[in-house]
Amino acid sequence: MPLLAILAIIGLLIGLLYGIIVKKSLLIGMVVSIALAILFPIIFIITTFLLAIVIIIAVILLIVGILKVI
Repeated sequence: MPLLAILAIIGLLIGLLYGIIVKKSLLIGMVVSIALAILFPIIFIITTFLLAIVIIIAVILLIVGILKVI
């Protein structure tokens, strides 16, 4: 869970910097930072599950390939 909190804080900082530097508006920065703080951990969890599924499929294919050779 601390990793998700760190990702949320990174999302907040990126959103604030985007709003202040690019859009020159603190309000837009706050809105974008809240959205990123919510999305960053969700995207991280989804990509972690997808990576786990890909690794499981790769291991299954490897085992099937080894069994076909034998």
